[in-house]
Amino acid sequence: MDALNLQEIEQLLDEGRVAHIAVVDDEVPYVSPLSYIYTNGSVAFRTLEGRRVRALRANPRTCIEVTRYDEETGDWSSVIGFGDAELVEDDVVAGAFVAQLLRKYDQSFEQLFGVPNRPLPAPGHVVRVPLDSVEGRCSGRFLGTKTRPGRL
Repeated sequence: MDALNLQEIEQLLDEGRVAHIAVVDDEVPYVSPLSYIYTNGSVAFRTLEGRRVRALRANPRTCIEVTRYDEETGDWSSVIGFGDAELVEDDVVAGAFVAQLLRKYDQSFEQLFGVPNRPLPAPGHVVRVPLDSVEGRCSGRFLGTKTRPGRL
Protein backbone atom coordinates (compact mmCIF):
# COMPACT_ATOMS: atom_id res chain seq x y z
CA MET A 1 0.00 0.00 0.00
CA ASP A 2 1.30 3.46 -0.88
CA ALA A 3 0.35 6.97 0.22
CA LEU A 4 -1.26 9.38 -2.23
CA ASN A 5 0.16 12.87 -2.55
CA LEU A 6 -2.05 15.96 -2.13
CA GLN A 7 -2.60 16.35 -5.89
CA GLU A 8 -3.75 12.69 -6.16
CA ILE A 9 -5.99 13.12 -3.12
CA GLU A 10 -7.67 16.20 -4.56
CA GLN A 11 -8.07 14.55 -7.96
CA LEU A 12 -9.78 11.51 -6.41
CA LEU A 13 -12.06 13.75 -4.32
CA ASP A 14 -12.92 15.80 -7.39
CA GLU A 15 -13.53 12.86 -9.74
CA GLY A 16 -15.09 10.37 -7.32
CA ARG A 17 -18.73 9.49 -7.92
CA VAL A 18 -19.83 8.15 -4.52
CA ALA A 19 -18.64 9.09 -1.06
CA HIS A 20 -19.46 7.49 2.26
CA ILE A 21 -20.08 9.66 5.28
CA ALA A 22 -19.69 8.39 8.83
CA VAL A 23 -21.59 10.12 11.62
CA VAL A 24 -22.31 9.23 15.21
CA ASP A 25 -26.01 8.86 15.95
CA ASP A 26 -26.84 8.44 19.62
CA GLU A 27 -23.35 6.98 20.25
CA VAL A 28 -23.75 4.50 17.37
CA PRO A 29 -21.66 4.80 14.17
CA TYR A 30 -23.77 5.28 11.04
CA VAL A 31 -22.30 5.20 7.52
CA SER A 32 -24.21 6.05 4.36
CA PRO A 33 -23.39 6.72 0.69
CA LEU A 34 -23.92 10.08 -0.98
CA SER A 35 -23.51 12.01 -4.19
CA TYR A 36 -21.24 14.97 -3.60
CA ILE A 37 -19.03 17.67 -4.99
CA TYR A 38 -15.56 18.64 -3.86
CA THR A 39 -14.82 22.35 -4.01
CA ASN A 40 -12.36 24.64 -2.23
CA GLY A 41 -11.25 21.98 0.25
CA SER A 42 -14.82 21.02 1.18
CA VAL A 43 -17.24 18.23 0.39
CA ALA A 44 -20.82 19.38 -0.18
CA PHE A 45 -23.98 17.34 -0.66
CA ARG A 46 -27.75 17.59 -0.53
CA THR A 47 -29.75 15.39 1.80
CA LEU A 48 -33.25 15.12 3.18
CA GLU A 49 -34.17 15.43 6.84
CA GLY A 50 -33.46 12.13 8.54
CA ARG A 51 -30.98 10.18 10.59
CA ARG A 52 -27.90 11.69 8.94
CA VAL A 53 -29.03 15.30 9.50
CA ARG A 54 -30.17 14.60 13.06
CA ALA A 55 -26.77 13.06 13.83
CA LEU A 56 -24.89 15.99 12.26
CA ARG A 57 -26.91 18.49 14.30
CA ALA A 58 -26.05 16.64 17.50
CA ASN A 59 -22.39 16.08 16.58
CA PRO A 60 -21.03 17.78 13.44
CA ARG A 61 -17.71 15.88 13.47
CA THR A 62 -17.68 13.50 10.54
CA CYS A 63 -15.50 11.31 8.37
CA ILE A 64 -15.88 11.11 4.60
CA GLU A 65 -14.39 8.37 2.43
CA VAL A 66 -14.11 8.09 -1.36
CA THR A 67 -12.77 5.00 -3.17
CA ARG A 68 -11.91 4.34 -6.80
CA TYR A 69 -11.70 0.66 -7.70
CA ASP A 70 -10.65 -0.89 -11.02
CA GLU A 71 -12.65 -4.08 -11.62
CA GLU A 72 -10.20 -5.29 -14.25
CA THR A 73 -6.94 -4.97 -12.30
CA GLY A 74 -8.11 -4.87 -8.69
CA ASP A 75 -6.19 -1.62 -8.16
CA TRP A 76 -7.79 0.83 -5.75
CA SER A 77 -7.27 4.31 -4.34
CA SER A 78 -8.99 5.70 -1.29
CA VAL A 79 -9.20 9.05 0.49
CA ILE A 80 -10.42 9.66 4.02
CA GLY A 81 -11.12 13.17 5.26
CA PHE A 82 -12.34 14.63 8.54
CA GLY A 83 -14.24 17.81 9.21
CA ASP A 84 -17.13 19.48 10.99
CA ALA A 85 -20.33 19.52 8.95
CA GLU A 86 -22.35 22.72 8.57
CA LEU A 87 -25.86 23.11 7.22
CA VAL A 88 -25.75 25.76 4.49
CA GLU A 89 -28.35 28.38 5.40
CA ASP A 90 -27.66 30.85 2.57
CA ASP A 91 -30.05 29.97 -0.29
CA VAL A 92 -27.72 31.42 -2.94
CA VAL A 93 -24.76 29.36 -1.73
CA ALA A 94 -26.93 26.25 -1.38
CA GLY A 95 -28.29 26.78 -4.90
CA ALA A 96 -24.77 27.07 -6.30
CA PHE A 97 -23.81 23.76 -4.65
CA VAL A 98 -26.92 22.06 -6.08
CA ALA A 99 -26.13 23.43 -9.56
CA GLN A 100 -22.59 21.99 -9.26
CA LEU A 101 -24.04 18.63 -8.19
CA LEU A 102 -26.35 18.59 -11.20
CA ARG A 103 -23.45 19.39 -13.55
CA LYS A 104 -21.24 16.71 -12.03
CA TYR A 105 -23.89 14.04 -12.42
CA ASP A 106 -24.96 15.27 -15.90
CA GLN A 107 -28.44 16.33 -14.89
CA SER A 108 -30.39 19.51 -15.25
CA PHE A 109 -33.39 21.02 -13.54
CA GLU A 110 -35.35 20.30 -16.75
CA GLN A 111 -34.41 16.62 -16.64
CA LEU A 112 -35.39 16.36 -13.00
CA PHE A 113 -38.53 18.47 -12.97
CA GLY A 114 -39.63 18.67 -16.61
CA VAL A 115 -41.75 15.53 -16.44
CA PRO A 116 -45.45 16.47 -16.18
CA ASN A 117 -47.08 15.72 -12.83
CA ARG A 118 -43.77 14.90 -11.18
CA PRO A 119 -43.73 16.29 -7.65
CA LEU A 120 -40.86 18.46 -6.52
CA PRO A 121 -38.49 16.72 -4.12
CA ALA A 122 -39.09 17.18 -0.43
CA PRO A 123 -37.30 20.14 1.11
CA GLY A 124 -33.76 19.15 1.85
CA HIS A 125 -30.56 20.48 3.28
CA VAL A 126 -27.27 21.31 1.68
CA VAL A 127 -24.38 20.30 3.92
CA ARG A 128 -20.78 21.46 3.59
CA VAL A 129 -17.88 19.70 5.28
CA PRO A 130 -14.62 21.68 5.21
CA LEU A 131 -11.97 18.97 5.42
CA ASP A 132 -9.40 19.81 8.07
CA SER A 133 -7.38 16.65 7.46
CA VAL A 134 -7.15 14.20 4.56
CA GLU A 135 -5.06 11.18 3.75
CA GLY A 136 -5.02 8.83 0.82
CA ARG A 137 -3.75 5.38 0.07
CA CYS A 138 -3.59 3.16 -3.00
CA SER A 139 -3.07 -0.54 -3.61
CA GLY A 140 0.55 -0.05 -4.61
CA ARG A 141 2.63 1.20 -7.50
CA PHE A 142 5.48 0.28 -9.74
CA LEU A 143 7.35 -2.81 -8.53
CA GLY A 144 6.09 -2.75 -4.95
CA THR A 145 3.76 -5.35 -3.53
CA LYS A 146 0.16 -4.48 -4.31
CA THR A 147 -2.64 -5.17 -1.92
CA ARG A 148 -5.95 -6.38 -3.28
CA PRO A 149 -9.34 -6.66 -1.61
CA GLY A 150 -9.63 -10.13 -0.13
CA ARG A 151 -5.88 -10.82 -0.34
CA LEU A 152 -3.60 -10.85 2.66
